[in-house]
Amino acid sequence: MRDDNIARDGDDFIVDAALVAGKFGLSVEAFRAELQRSAIVTICEHGEGEDHGRTRLTFRRGALLWRFIIGQDGVIHEDPILAKAGPSSRPKPSR
Repeated sequence: MRDDNIARDGDDFIVDAALVAGKFGLSVEAFRAELQRSAIVTICEHGEGEDHGRTRLTFRRGALLWRFIIGQDGVIHEDPILAKAGPSSRPKPSR
């Protein structure tokens, strides 16, 4: 998948806030506020060795995280294994 919401800027990337905010169920304003308070952490990792040319962009909010993997060809994959809630963030069943 190619996505206009993620763009390369030299060695860095620009990610549309609306794309990631929606993954966390937040408005863009709430997402930006959480970024400013460091409640959402971002990590950009450039691949080495057999992963050379790939980049991982990870967004973490508490126990939730969403990861995008960008190939050298610009194709973007979402990491479905990590794109889920951790056990501590799941709602408890009502009794």
